[in-house]
Amino acid sequence: MSTIARKSLICLLWMSACALLVAQQPDQKNWTQAIENGDFSAAENMAGWAMRGEQLGAFQLVKPQDEGALPILAITVEKTSARAWTMELWQSIKKAVPKGSTMYISFDYKMSPGYSFQFYWQQETEPWPKLLSLRLTEPSENWRTVRVAVPVHTEFAAEKTAFSFHLAEKIGVLQLRKISAMIVPADIDPESLETNVTAVLGGDFHDNEWREKVVARLEKVRKVPVRVVAHRGEEKAKDVKVTLSQTARPFPFGVECLGALLKPELLKNANLQKLSARVRPFTSNLGAYKDKVLDDSLFRFVTFTDALVWRENDLWGANTDAELVKMVREAGLSVRGRALLSPAYRYMPEKCRGQNGDALRKMVLEHVRQMCRRHQGTLEAWEVVHGGQDYNELYKAIGLESLSECFQIAREIEPQAKLLLSDRQALTAISEDPMLDMLELADWLVNTCGVKIDGLVLSANLRRLDVGPQSMETRLDRIASQLTDIPIHISGLAVNTDEEDLQGDMLRDYMLLFYSHPAVASVSLGELWDAAQLSPKMGWYHGDFTEHPSLGIIRKLLDDDWRTNSVLATNEEGVASGNCFIGDYRVTVSSEGEEERQITFSLPPLAGRADGKIAVQRDGVTVTHTKDATVIDVKVE
Repeated sequence: MSTIARKSLICLLWMSACALLVAQQPDQKNWTQAIENGDFSAAENMAGWAMRGEQLGAFQLVKPQDEGALPILAITVEKTSARAWTMELWQSIKKAVPKGSTMYISFDYKMSPGYSFQFYWQQETEPWPKLLSLRLTEPSENWRTVRVAVPVHTEFAAEKTAFSFHLAEKIGVLQLRKISAMIVPADIDPESLETNVTAVLGGDFHDNEWREKVVARLEKVRKVPVRVVAHRGEEKAKDVKVTLSQTARPFPFGVECLGALLKPELLKNANLQKLSARVRPFTSNLGAYKDKVLDDSLFRFVTFTDALVWRENDLWGANTDAELVKMVREAGLSVRGRALLSPAYRYMPEKCRGQNGDALRKMVLEHVRQMCRRHQGTLEAWEVVHGGQDYNELYKAIGLESLSECFQIAREIEPQAKLLLSDRQALTAISEDPMLDMLELADWLVNTCGVKIDGLVLSANLRRLDVGPQSMETRLDRIASQLTDIPIHISGLAVNTDEEDLQGDMLRDYMLLFYSHPAVASVSLGELWDAAQLSPKMGWYHGDFTEHPSLGIIRKLLDDDWRTNSVLATNEEGVASGNCFIGDYRVTVSSEGEEERQITFSLPPLAGRADGKIAVQRDGVTVTHTKDATVIDVKVE
């Protein structure tokens, strides 16, 4: 090929690529600009913008020297504030934002080293719920462009939302230009719009006011006032030492794991080649997997994500699932089964494909029957249906009522096991539609089919940080209000992010939310080991089994912050008081020269209490659970 021909071909290919790129860009002619004076070029240069906090620094509009260039807003922060909004650049959105549209936000920034700022799209009603939160920390001497697409799930009238730059977190200099917020019509898929930052939708991980509120609720929901009253004969006993030691908590904490990794010899199975290849670089560390999963100091139950799932069970699990269950039980942990039915062909054996409706229905129900019989009495709970709204292709063949039949069969064979409905997206999807679908399914099972559901299992496996804790709290409230008296179990807790410190902060906020919510009955972590993950930043241990910092945060919450171990002394009235987390206790009462007494008892929550007295262990000791406290009356001798 001649040089001219080669150059012509290259030019043609380049032009074709450009044409294709242009063709792939969404048509912007129907997009509406939601922000006023985003380029600061108005006659009144800061028209539309409100600025506050100049006592902490300065706002300066820098006029361009080059013709055609745009002004730049330079913000210098000279003093920090515990509340970053005390220095703020703000604008109310004066246009209505339709439900189903997308708010596509962009701006350019430069930032000095060590500085950081936060950007919000928020509702303009107390407590100013966040529709979007961004925290930008990376310095740049050159202009960087932020782009983020925010799906809109509720109609917002004009002046009901606002954009806000929170500026006083750290000292430094920020420059801004080209601030844009386009309202994109509903027929444009938000996934087609470039987002180049880690965005949190529906919440904020830096909201101290929300965190303080949640911690206060946690104290109310999970703690109980306890008074120890000591008598010596007819007198009140002063200076009696009272040691309160919590031995267990009623809030089970579990873990999801790959059963195949608990028995490494299984990796030789031809059906486990992909998993084997994934963990091969870390084979020398594989022996630690079992110890981490079966850590009874941290976990109370285990959920296998492979061995009991129908397809995997048919390929290799049936030969070893009973042994795996026994292994977990012998370690002092219980097993939650996933799942009797995940209604998608990819979770079912190949033999299910091509079957007619009647034959397939019989296969499904017989599978449920066989699994329950084989593990009868050994599982604490079964997720009877997992992903019933995500994977619904099966219903076209065998009918939606097959779900209620699965529950009925499981109940007949396993009357003591808890039977659960499991959902993958109700808490984590950008849209609330999966939550509404799940509520509709659960309501139909309970109120139309008469199924008794012992709990909901809701995934908190966040591969994308689309749903902040504040938005998740709203969803939990909605679910709890519609499905009253059905406990909620959080499963697969994990966050996908490259920044380990940020990951720890996020997981702390999710744990605060779950432990403080009265409807949440348990939490389980997602897969522990990075090496076993398809998204390798979502584990709790690195490939060499060193801990992610986030696991240390969880341990501290469970073992220190949310556990009572205290030493008190009775006052002149013979009373020692404390505010204690609910759970099981050992109480030691001692006084110099007198017999030491040990008392064990369970401290129930205040909710649902009826007054009553329960004699505990020894004569002269009475535990009374009133509606507002627990009183331990002790006679010392």
